[in-house]
Amino acid sequence: EGGDARVVRSRWLLVALAVGAFISMADATIVAVGLDPLVHHFAVPLSAGQEVLSVYLVAITATLPTLGRLGDRFGRRRVYLAGFGVFALGSVMAALAPSFGLLLTARAVQAVGGGVLTAGSLSLIAEWAPRGRTGRSVAVLVITQAVAGLAGPPLGGILVAIGGWQ
Repeated sequence: EGGDARVVRSRWLLVALAVGAFISMADATIVAVGLDPLVHHFAVPLSAGQEVLSVYLVAITATLPTLGRLGDRFGRRRVYLAGFGVFALGSVMAALAPSFGLLLTARAVQAVGGGVLTAGSLSLIAEWAPRGRTGRSVAVLVITQAVAGLAGPPLGGILVAIGGWQ
């Protein structure tokens, strides 16, 4: 029975990791559709508006190696869950940003949360997935990230149509 419980637990873990992988990657592309209303709202040129995309990608790339070590030091599960919190905090900050500079800061905070989710997912798979399912689990994450990258712009279009750039 212990093996069955571990498989069930690893499936739920994979679902949680896939959600994290999806939001982390989708957020990299979802904002592209909202650039036009965003630059009008903050009265900045489009070239400055594109920094909203760039700051996320640069921040996640720059912090990824360091963020992976946090899980080793403080516990992978705890750090991964904190990554969701940091990502959510950055999202709320971005939606409520009263200035363009604070929006960029919020996007950097989101990227740190996304980096935690990205870095932590593989180490959690290595720790919790049954050995015979590790490859499949990694494949699920990679496919989820690819789908998220493709789904970001249409999803962003829907969200902008419903709620504005925020």
